[in-house]
Amino acid sequence: MAHWKQAAHTVGSAALNGNLHPHDLADHAFDGVTGLGKTAAKGQLRIWENVPRLAFRAAQFLFGLIVAGFYGHRLGSGDHAAEWVYGVFVAGASCLVAAAFALLAPLGAVRPACRTHRLFYVDYLLFLLWIVLFGVFAGIFLHRADADSFRGTSSRVQRAVVWLDLLNAVLWLVSGTYGLAKQVLGAQINRVEAKLKGSVFGRKDNQVPIELQDPEKAYTGGRQPM
Repeated sequence: MAHWKQAAHTVGSAALNGNLHPHDLADHAFDGVTGLGKTAAKGQLRIWENVPRLAFRAAQFLFGLIVAGFYGHRLGSGDHAAEWVYGVFVAGASCLVAAAFALLAPLGAVRPACRTHRLFYVDYLLFLLWIVLFGVFAGIFLHRADADSFRGTSSRVQRAVVWLDLLNAVLWLVSGTYGLAKQVLGAQINRVEAKLKGSVFGRKDNQVPIELQDPEKAYTGGRQPM
């Protein structure tokens, strides 16, 4: 809100001093209105986004924790095969990322460049790790008879965990796709706004009057102050 007050004060002062052409005044009034509208819309969107987003991150954390428990049990039993180690690594990393994204994003504790939807590639990376994990254990357990154990573990139990691996992969695919879609949609909205402004005012966004490039000149008519 302080940003809009400062912008309005600068534009108003320049207009009163005769340093801002009416065309420029309308141009930057358009910027202010569209910017304020986008801010209000984003604020409402975040309110409705937070609850389902937190619930989704909680699901990613919970199912990752369940898988980590099953594979971690095998490590705790003294079986340090590469399959179990990889499973614990993927599940543990997923729990950490899900918890971090859930806690930081709604509180605004990250910079705009690091908002969670802009980190969609992290979700996609975890999706790939889960798909690899699913492929490894699907090859071991899906076609194995219940009586045919693998390294001392129940094939029937591990077969159920294999489907949890796939569920985790789907969850991270969905969150990554959501982040990518939101990023692309935001870029498209900015392009539409720029085209609309150009068609109405015949000016590109980088053509800003000198009075607004240097607010001090809004009070001095472009002259250096004494």
